[in-house]
Amino acid sequence: MIRVNLLPERRAARRRAGGRATHRVSLGGGTGVIVLVGMIAFGGAGYYGWTVYMKHKRAKEAIVSAQTKKDEVEKVVEELWEEVHGLEETDQLLHNELAALSALSPKDGVLWAEKLHQSAALVPSGVFFTRLDMTESDEEAQTPESIKAVKEWETGGMKGPKPPVVYNLRLWQELSMEGVIFSEQVEKRQDLLLDLWNRLRTFAEVRYGREGAGPIPFMRGLSDPTIGPYFKGDRDDVEVLLFSFTMSGGGMEL
Repeated sequence: MIRVNLLPERRAARRRAGGRATHRVSLGGGTGVIVLVGMIAFGGAGYYGWTVYMKHKRAKEAIVSAQTKKDEVEKVVEELWEEVHGLEETDQLLHNELAALSALSPKDGVLWAEKLHQSAALVPSGVFFTRLDMTESDEEAQTPESIKAVKEWETGGMKGPKPPVVYNLRLWQELSMEGVIFSEQVEKRQDLLLDLWNRLRTFAEVRYGREGAGPIPFMRGLSDPTIGPYFKGDRDDVEVLLFSFTMSGGGMEL
């Protein structure tokens, strides 16, 4: 007898097996896709993390480099401030030395040799100098600008180098004269004293001076003469009039 199986192959197989059939499902293709996607995701995350790490590293290196440069610049600035402060102190030292040298022969000061020469030329007949005193003194005082700068530096928290303390020299000069006046006519002795006073105030000798040719007043650099006490006296049993004058040339800043 010939059997014709009209059932599908799977049913025929199940029938031959007593009604049980085994199904095999291949998942190879889907699993490969999942693994590939996972690898791509993991690689992308790793690349992103590496990128962030490198950016952070470069930023950290840039900060360290900037801090190093900042420290170097601050060190250079500090050294420059020290040099500037040293130069200011040197400049002030030279200024004081020049002022001290100028005090020996100030431009507007009194040349005592010049006064001695002129006093011999201006004295009237019958007047004799017995003593000439020429004195000089100086004092050193801090300038108002320097006082202000130092005070502002102190009240401002003493930031930066301390401003140099600047001093000026002030010169004081004085000429004192003492002498005797003799005249046979006693009443003329006081007239000679006044004549000498006027000559001191108005005398000007034409000669070459420090500023060139021209009249050089005796009173240049001096105040008007002040007549001191005068009284009768005697010299070698001769009656005379004793007198004194004082002239100041003080307060000059050098």
